[in-house]
Amino acid sequence: MEDLMKADIFFFITTVAVVVFSLLGAIMLFYGIKIARDIQKIAEIARRESEEIIKDIDDVRGAFKQKVVSLIGILSSIGLFRKKKRSKSKKEEEEI
Repeated sequence: MEDLMKADIFFFITTVAVVVFSLLGAIMLFYGIKIARDIQKIAEIARRESEEIIKDIDDVRGAFKQKVVSLIGILSSIGLFRKKKRSKSKKEEEEI
């Protein structure tokens, strides 16, 4: 009789432990799913913002190129980029 009582106590304790661990597992799974969803949202926001940053950098690069081209145009119009005429050397002058 005593062995049967020990078996009942063992099965009762085992059942309680299984229920407790199952509840803890379900709670951890619930919070794990919430965390995974939050991480997914954060990753999506980071992806969108990085695309916007890339577009902004492209815009800045294009504006910079336009400014440089216009600056070169202005400087060349006032004669800064004209080739200087080479003066004739003494030998060339004598030949003429």
